[in-house]
Amino acid sequence: MAPRRYRHFGIRNLLVTWQVAGSLMLLMVTGFIVLGFANTSHIDPGFDTQNLFLLQLDPAHDGYSANQSAKLFEKLPEKLSGLAAVRAVTIGEAAPFGDMIATPDARFAAQRKEGEVLSSVVRQRIGANYFATLGVPLVAGHEFSRRDEVETQAPDVAAPALVNQTAAWELFGRADPLGQRIHEGRQNYSVIGVARDLKQGFLGGKPVATVFLPLAPSRGGTLLIRGPSGPDAVAAVRHEVASIDSHLTVFNVRSMREHLGQFSA
Repeated sequence: MAPRRYRHFGIRNLLVTWQVAGSLMLLMVTGFIVLGFANTSHIDPGFDTQNLFLLQLDPAHDGYSANQSAKLFEKLPEKLSGLAAVRAVTIGEAAPFGDMIATPDARFAAQRKEGEVLSSVVRQRIGANYFATLGVPLVAGHEFSRRDEVETQAPDVAAPALVNQTAAWELFGRADPLGQRIHEGRQNYSVIGVARDLKQGFLGGKPVATVFLPLAPSRGGTLLIRGPSGPDAVAAVRHEVASIDSHLTVFNVRSMREHLGQFSA
């Protein structure tokens, strides 16, 4: 009987040991996450966040068709940039730092001497003057113009694209990326600019390869506005949007600093 009691006691201890080890692992993972959240309170986005505000629009929710939404976002930046309280304005498909972790969601290819090179990248759609509004000069080339925001889908025509420094290195190595072709499936793009690597996502410090494509919103988008007096700029934008269509809803209005601090509260 003694050996059986010994065996039963050993198995029970083994189960307890597994439970303790699992609990310790959970505590360690939780600790790393907490530290990650704590670090976001000191996040340096790489651009000036003062007097930079974000406002969201979802015309589809307010009854707009995809074509009507596209036309609205096509004319809106020009109207808003004429306001005295607005120094710069752009539109993004999503807000900067919108995700906890930047995860590649597309694969782009480029042709090099040694053959075709594939890179897993974050695909991000942005409007004209996006980096100028953030206050981040391009490393090379130029940004999208407003006419670039109506992207052609013809497979034999190369639409414009920007890449960040990491994507430029992964796709072209030491070669000059400007004027080079990249493609995703049958759609071809021509690189017109190189953006500086910026931190993406609240967690993770290593830059992620990113390809920026012209904005073609059929649904919602995020307005980024900068003005000498932020609150006045927000009020002016609200008034201008209401003058275009009083049924359009402006929501999720916050400063960039509030946006960056949402996970560190």
